[in-house]
Amino acid sequence: MKSHIGTKVLLSYPNLSSTNAVLLKMTGEEEIASWTIIKASYQTKGRGQRSGFWFSSPEKNLLCSILLRPQMLRPDEQFLLNIVLSLAVYDTLYDFLRDEVIRIKWPNDVYVNAYKVAGLLIQNTIQGTSIQQSILGVGMNVNEDDFPTSLPGAKSMYGLTDSEYDIDEILRRLVAHLEGYYHQLEKGLYDRLYELYESKLLGMNEMRNYRNLEGDKIQGIIRGVDKMGRLRLEVEGVIHLYSNKDLVFIFP
Repeated sequence: MKSHIGTKVLLSYPNLSSTNAVLLKMTGEEEIASWTIIKASYQTKGRGQRSGFWFSSPEKNLLCSILLRPQMLRPDEQFLLNIVLSLAVYDTLYDFLRDEVIRIKWPNDVYVNAYKVAGLLIQNTIQGTSIQQSILGVGMNVNEDDFPTSLPGAKSMYGLTDSEYDIDEILRRLVAHLEGYYHQLEKGLYDRLYELYESKLLGMNEMRNYRNLEGDKIQGIIRGVDKMGRLRLEVEGVIHLYSNKDLVFIFP
């Protein structure tokens, strides 16, 4: 079903394999306008990070992807897209859960009260020296009330507050917040965006436990992210840089 969010095209489906995959396929077959949005009530092959899956019962959660064409960005600046989407998701959750503790978990999740409530999946198409298009996928646990036991760290907005929420209204807020941050990106306000992102990072300036790629447990303090999106972790007074598959948070 085709509708609009302001001037933006919204395509809604009862079920899809994956909103990111379908939108990517569409861009390869026809000319799709920037800010086209796909929303599904259910995904049969919803993806998370690290080859994981995104669990969602039908019609319970926000599952969407948004097409952008950030051709002003170089390939080495693509983490800025993670930043603007993370901030937009953060602000959307804050609109409804402002009494809760909301944090961005580097690099692709948003947590509320130490529970995973939203995950991001961004797929960029790079050509030459610029990013030709970007598909920004969001999975947000909204009214889910039956997570599998294999996902003990996940929770929904409903699970946090015992209140149900309007998924379409959440999507409208998300798009509005994303548009605001994207305008800052277009203006080149990169330092401001990094500063905002780091101010909301889970573990920022706090001693926390992690596990590295070799499986070793380490203690460190997040000191921000670099321009490539690598985490700056201080371990015994020395700053180490970690890419998104090199480090795992250990929650208490």
